[in-house]
Amino acid sequence: MSKRACSIEGCEGKYYAKGFCAKHYQKNRMKQKEKTSSDAVMETAATLQVPVAMVRVCKIPGCQRKLVAKGLCAAHYQRQRLMASNTAATAASAATAAKESRLATNQEKQKQQRGRFTGIARELDSLGRIVLPIELRRVLDIEVSDGLEIFVDGEMIILKKYSPGCIFCGNVGRDTFFFKGKMVCQECMG
Repeated sequence: MSKRACSIEGCEGKYYAKGFCAKHYQKNRMKQKEKTSSDAVMETAATLQVPVAMVRVCKIPGCQRKLVAKGLCAAHYQRQRLMASNTAATAASAATAAKESRLATNQEKQKQQRGRFTGIARELDSLGRIVLPIELRRVLDIEVSDGLEIFVDGEMIILKKYSPGCIFCGNVGRDTFFFKGKMVCQECMG
């Protein structure tokens, strides 16, 4: 029994269907889809002169490069991806700026509310815990798992958001840095 091969001249592909290998069969199918007549019949290898390959091009007007993804050539696709990531980065920086603005506003509110009565009363649970109201946590910019410092002033208990400072002078400025695992300011270091 002889092995059947593709009937396209010069092709040695294994027979698939209707006298063609799989590659030429698919190309012929694509050619038939392009035909507009409703009575189009599959062409045989004898009537097919040259296999037709459908070449898809970039959807950008004037660009004739081969399609890669989402209707675009490689260059336009990469450009679109970069623009999208730049837009996301711009949005992220805008969000950061908005957060910093909110933080500055919250710090101003915090200064105004020091020593003021909020009108909120909370009970201790059986373990001596209290829940800080969300309004206060937002105003004071206290997030989940932030540390709080506890001070006593007469009969008042003062809670303050913990911010590590210099171990010698307590300075909490921008000039503090870690030295051998401890926070030290520039003045105390020198």
